[in-house]
Amino acid sequence: MKAYFKTVHDITKIDIGEIDIYFSLGDIVVESKYNEKHGTKEIEIRGILDFNPIYSNLDLRRLIRPELLIIQGVISLFIDFPITVYDITSQIQSFTDIENFVENKFKKSTFKIEKKDYSNELELVLERIEDPKNKNLAVSVLDRWRKVLDFRKEDMFEKLYRDEELLGIFHILDLLSDIYVDDNTKIIVQSLGANSPNFSTKIKYLLSKEGITSEEEFDFVGVAIKCRNAIAHGRVVFQPVVNWPLAPFFNISESFIDVDILRCLTKKLIGNFFGINIWDNEYNEFAIKYLRPSVKNICEFIKKPSKYEIISIDDMDILNEKKHVITWESVYIRYLQNPKKIKIDKLGSALKSSFFNLELNSKNAYNIFNISVILIESNDSEIVDRCRENIECLLEKELIENNDLYEIIPEFDLHHVNYIKYKEIVLNKVRNNNTYFNLNDSMY
Repeated sequence: MKAYFKTVHDITKIDIGEIDIYFSLGDIVVESKYNEKHGTKEIEIRGILDFNPIYSNLDLRRLIRPELLIIQGVISLFIDFPITVYDITSQIQSFTDIENFVENKFKKSTFKIEKKDYSNELELVLERIEDPKNKNLAVSVLDRWRKVLDFRKEDMFEKLYRDEELLGIFHILDLLSDIYVDDNTKIIVQSLGANSPNFSTKIKYLLSKEGITSEEEFDFVGVAIKCRNAIAHGRVVFQPVVNWPLAPFFNISESFIDVDILRCLTKKLIGNFFGINIWDNEYNEFAIKYLRPSVKNICEFIKKPSKYEIISIDDMDILNEKKHVITWESVYIRYLQNPKKIKIDKLGSALKSSFFNLELNSKNAYNIFNISVILIESNDSEIVDRCRENIECLLEKELIENNDLYEIIPEFDLHHVNYIKYKEIVLNKVRNNNTYFNLNDSMY
């Protein structure tokens, strides 16, 4: 017995511009349409299902759901936005053949968004899904990624579902690591010096097999794994300090600030699994620009500062060309994250020459401000005086605002960094200017 169905998803609210989709998966056809009557952009999914009379008519929607979720996963991967059952505006199920339900089933697959054509990549994804050996893993990866996208969509300030999103991302990485782990357990143990292929070992082996081998990448993923483990293993969630915007629950991942890089890395690895390289450049750019040197590298810089060049994160050409480069941004973040490992006096000594020669302008304003705030706690009187002068000058030239003096404080509180001398500066500003946060503007 044959059952026929049609489901319509309204995608008008998704900001993706012009879209052209047409493909088939088994006895299902997917097509983008424009509803002239309602002025809406839609994705129509229609198909045929073998229906066993043992079930009731009410079961039809339940039986259709697995295929529907697969297709939603395929679409979501390319539009980078979650298509879900909540977007459905109309559904039809019938046991009577409806004319043209799956017409042109063998028409060439098309997936275009504005000027980007993902049609070839779509074919690769469909091939994996239709391959019995790969279907379960392919569908699982697509579904978990769609769920990650849904967490991101529902979480404007990345606070409400941050912990859950990280678990979702690492579920995907765990799934992908099984491709290698199943056949290479002994190799993993030997190559990474582990007693057994635990979670961290599996993920790092996955990265190495995918050509992601730099010290910065391994260090970054290592930090993310520690955060994931804390969430997954039910660690205590209480934190005496939180940061803006305020979350409605305690988040174990409060201090993990690199979710965007982790998402980008995960999407590259998903692409690799499907034989797609269109997201490689995006990840490479993210990695070059935002992956920070490890604490080990910062400590090496402190020992031999002349070996390194310190630049702004915007100087992409230098980042690409030179090996021994660190950014002002990375020094600031690494110190905040590791105030016990990176000693402020040694850091000040290593930075002093470059810091004193840094031109005070709009491009360098926040680098100068951030570094001044941490180095002002140094015991070097020259550095302390320069830091005070920098902060005053930045305010006078309106390169930073009074609110910037306050907004940096929650970061220090969150990472338990002492700021005794900086606190004096802020308190003096409060006394002299009667300057406070506007509580009405506070986020939640």
